[in-house]
Amino acid sequence: MITRYAETEHTVVVPVPGAWLQGNHHRPRKAGGLVLIGLGADPYRNGLADQNLARELNQGGLATLEIDLLDSEEREDPTTAYDSSLLTERWTAITHWLRYASPYSGWNLGLYASGVPAAGALMAAARNPEDVQAVVTRNGRTDLAESWLPLVEAPTLLLVDRMDEELTETNRRAVAHMDSAWKLVELIKQPAAGVNQPIRLANQANSLARTWFLRNLRPGDSWE
Repeated sequence: MITRYAETEHTVVVPVPGAWLQGNHHRPRKAGGLVLIGLGADPYRNGLADQNLARELNQGGLATLEIDLLDSEEREDPTTAYDSSLLTERWTAITHWLRYASPYSGWNLGLYASGVPAAGALMAAARNPEDVQAVVTRNGRTDLAESWLPLVEAPTLLLVDRMDEELTETNRRAVAHMDSAWKLVELIKQPAAGVNQPIRLANQANSLARTWFLRNLRPGDSWE
């Protein structure tokens, strides 16, 4: 018998300095925390992969908010698309809104991102430790947040595709700077996977992210 997860879904518009950011919110019937999935303009951006991650987390009993950290013009402008400082400000503004000014205030919060937005997530977690209870990054540009890494208090899982040697080494260096509970997992390419390789790696990453968030996000009060 397949268990069905009753969910609500709606669009959320979040006010941040200089912009209004749009996201999709999914909530299981009895959610035990919220994971903010931040989307940027990086090469790892994949709408279907992000949806699959959200579904995996929802099935584990976690609510999700997939949100664009940049508006359409900012994503097309190189001066803003890869601006880690701007992304950090956006992460900070969104997390603060969720924790204190939104209908979802009081919920324990996790952050998930890849590429350059992952650096912003780590810096936001370091700057606002009381707002963030867990972080997961995949193929993150952790080098852009290096000076902030010792200040990250939230348990942090760093996932990296080992086939990307440069990013793998970048993430290995990152954990040497971290004092919080952390785990580095290098996702290994399977020789027989063929064209299904990206799907296999994504599924593995999603499963690990789900386990990490479930372990580190303590249940909050119901949004009902």
